[in-house]
Amino acid sequence: MEKNSISLSSPPSPTRSSADRRETIWLIAAAIGIAPVALAGAAIGLLLSGAFSRGDVGIRHLSVWMLVTAQMSGYLFLSAYVLLIIKNIWRRSFAELGFAVPSLRQVGTALLGAAAMIVVVTLLAQLVQTLSHARHEQQAVQIFRMIHDRTLVAYFALMATLAAPFTEELTFRVFIFNVGRRVMPLWGAAIVSGALFALAHQDPFVFIPLTAGGVILCAVYVRTANAWMSMITHACFNGFTLAVLFIAPRSTL
Repeated sequence: MEKNSISLSSPPSPTRSSADRRETIWLIAAAIGIAPVALAGAAIGLLLSGAFSRGDVGIRHLSVWMLVTAQMSGYLFLSAYVLLIIKNIWRRSFAELGFAVPSLRQVGTALLGAAAMIVVVTLLAQLVQTLSHARHEQQAVQIFRMIHDRTLVAYFALMATLAAPFTEELTFRVFIFNVGRRVMPLWGAAIVSGALFALAHQDPFVFIPLTAGGVILCAVYVRTANAWMSMITHACFNGFTLAVLFIAPRSTL
């Protein structure tokens, strides 16, 4: 096993100072602010996309454009918010959080994590659909099926494979997972991080599969001690989903 160099990973000490406890309280309060910040960013993006959209865009394409832009705007606001917390409340360097040049072994771990995430999430999703006797698609998949314009396809793919992995890993692994490790065991922090990651997708059908996927992302982060690696795992998972939709557009995901 590779040495975990993330300095935030040590469990909380029973003799922590009052300053440490105050910092933890501030971090938990900041975590509660994640949802409002993301929603505010999405709302601003929705307003701006409607105000500056071209008049010759069809209403169906306009709707998709606005939805994707709202999501991108939410990611932008959320990333800025979490980075602000890390630098001003947590006072941790990016190196301490695992933002470092990866080794080939770490990249290999990230790719293995992606394979594991694809298998586990897909199997659990199929199990949920079988038990619920329902054919269900995530909202993101439904939006993608509405796109018939190459520019919008590229825009959506950019969001899914770059913006989403960066922002969601920064939020749920680098921030929430590490905060959780200050107050609970490693496995508990991984489950909480994974559950909040699943809740953020606002879809009860994929809550269990994405919680498991979030735990796998935590495992990659801990195993490699490199934040970029869980982002690569996440990007590969999303990229696989897009590839399946391109190759077999009628498949159920």
